[in-house]
Amino acid sequence: MSSQYPKDEFDYAGEDMPVGIHRPRPSKWRSVWPFLAILVLAPLLGWGVSTLLTSRGVIAQNNGTTATVEQPVQTQSAQSTQTSQTAQSANAAQSAQSAQSVASRAETQQSEPASGSQSASAPAPIRKDARISVLNGTGRNGLAAAKAEQLRGEGFTNTSAGNADNWAATVTTVYYKDSAMESTAREIANVLGITEVHAGNIGEPDIAVLLR
Repeated sequence: MSSQYPKDEFDYAGEDMPVGIHRPRPSKWRSVWPFLAILVLAPLLGWGVSTLLTSRGVIAQNNGTTATVEQPVQTQSAQSTQTSQTAQSANAAQSAQSAQSVASRAETQQSEPASGSQSASAPAPIRKDARISVLNGTGRNGLAAAKAEQLRGEGFTNTSAGNADNWAATVTTVYYKDSAMESTAREIANVLGITEVHAGNIGEPDIAVLLR
């Protein structure tokens, strides 16, 4: 038969002392803290995994969007470059064609005045049938006839000889009536070795050769 005594001060003092000499009294929290750790760490771990997966998905999505956007930009840039090159080639061809057209017009304009000037300044043809009068003013007999024969030998068929009466000129000269006979007069002067050739009012003949 056991008897129980009420606790005294020695009993209360013994409750704070370790049980036994080498082993402390087990704590009440040792069996509770694993459950608390699981309750705290499980939500944190789930949140971390969810955040990691979400961030990876966003990055992948952003990468895909960037690739999708960059490709049209590059294509548009290539098309713009090609269009610019085509436009430059067309402008260069048009400029070359315009320059060639301007050069052609300039050559045409230059050639037209040149041909017109050449036509205007072209000498009149030599008239072998012109009426030529050889006049002797030297006092030497037969000189005019000899010069007339010389001209007939060069093809001037309508040639006559005579004396120079009332001619004031003192230098041997070939005179022609109008500009149409200038070329013929110069040819006659060349045949006879005469340097002076002038226009003048000589009457009926087309050309007069005054011998002095």
